Amino acid sequence: MNTMIADAEVLVGAYEDLVAGVLGGKDTVFGQNATVTNTSPSMSGPWSGGGGSGTQHVDPSPAAASAVEFAASMNPAQEKVLEFAANAIELVGQFIAGVDRAGQTYAATDRAAIFPPPPENPVAAHMDHSDQS
Repeated sequence: MNTMIADAEVLVGAYEDLVAGVLGGKDTVFGQNATVTNTSPSMSGPWSGGGGSGTQHVDPSPAAASAVEFAASMNPAQEKVLEFAANAIELVGQFIAGVDRAGQTYAATDRAAIFPPPPENPVAAHMDHSDQS
């Protein structure tokens, strides 16, 4: 019983870590906030004697819009899978509780069980033992 409870506790901990990872990254995991660094040409290039390389700026990635759309359909599916996992863990807990209840009931019944006293006239007392020598 203790092993099942300990294993269930490990299972719950792993589930909580999974939930934290899934829900913690749901707004970024598919690239919804992806960016690209672009360089604008500089007016001071080597041809003008300035030797500059341009100005860098960060823009949203062209894939970000598709990632947002994909996340809108995937996040609910992932949350549903988490719900299914939680339900399975709950069933494990109910199973453990059922096994415990059965064991407790058996132990209580066993403790309450008594052997009846022997009959007042045992069968052996009525047997004829005269031919035994």
